[in-house]
Amino acid sequence: MNNRQIMIAFADQHLAPYVIRNDELIPDFCPICHGGENGDKHTFALNLNEGVYVCKRGSCGVRGRFEDLSERFGERADIVRSSTPKSKRSFALPNTE
Repeated sequence: MNNRQIMIAFADQHLAPYVIRNDELIPDFCPICHGGENGDKHTFALNLNEGVYVCKRGSCGVRGRFEDLSERFGERADIVRSSTPKSKRSFALPNTE
């Protein structure tokens, strides 16, 4: 199984119901705060390309890597991380002379 399939299988078990928009898996409720006292929906997102997650509720704000999320549920994630670092953006100041 590839990383995406591993994360979707995890979501089937722990995050359902959910939708996938573009490359983000968005469950109805955050698995950590469960939407808080107001039951806010669709505030949690798991990026299926990067393997990172975030809850956009201000009072929750949990974020991390998929491996951390799976550990919260007592599971071990066997996803493969790319060893090539992302290229850093560079900026050159314009010549004003």
